[in-house]
Amino acid sequence: MIKAIIVDDEQSARNVLEKLLAKKHPEIEVLDKCASLDTAIGSIKANRPDVVFLDVEMPKKSGFEIINEMDRIDFEIIFVTAYDNYAIRAFEISALDYLLKPVDKKRLSDSIEKLKRNLKTHDFEQKLLALQKVLASEDGPKFTVYHKGERQLIAVSDIIAIRAEHAYCHIYVSGMQEELMISKNLKRVERMLEGNTQFFRTHRSW
Repeated sequence: MIKAIIVDDEQSARNVLEKLLAKKHPEIEVLDKCASLDTAIGSIKANRPDVVFLDVEMPKKSGFEIINEMDRIDFEIIFVTAYDNYAIRAFEISALDYLLKPVDKKRLSDSIEKLKRNLKTHDFEQKLLALQKVLASEDGPKFTVYHKGERQLIAVSDIIAIRAEHAYCHIYVSGMQEELMISKNLKRVERMLEGNTQFFRTHRSW
């Protein structure tokens, strides 16, 4: 059995997806259904699922913020949402797949087949290792940021300051007139910069 958790703030959406899985994919065992990301984080840590079906737009926290909340993502993510403009962002954080509501049965089946292949090879670990190798091959540590729809690698040595704004941080870079944004909170950024004497906390937001 493949263990799954469904995360969506709409009860009807959670129920529809659960019924689709039960009818078409009995090999998927839904361990829990969560209405918010905060609830899901606790359930993920307790249940250790193989896959999380995750809505994007939810109250308080977006589904994308899961990368800020988890120290380690050792499960696959399939985003399920009504908005197709999030597709690129979903794959930027190495999601397995992206399904639009109402969920098409054929697309769901394709995602499940892809999930099975990845679980056999532990592909999510390989993707993480590949990213680590790319970053390690660059000269000096880098931050990955998304600016005007494009991914950029910013050298840590070029960063002047970092300002927190809720679950995100604004990065001020030498030679750039406008700040960049990273989808991590300041606490997580601090952990990323641990041991780097170039930076120190001057304020709760800086």
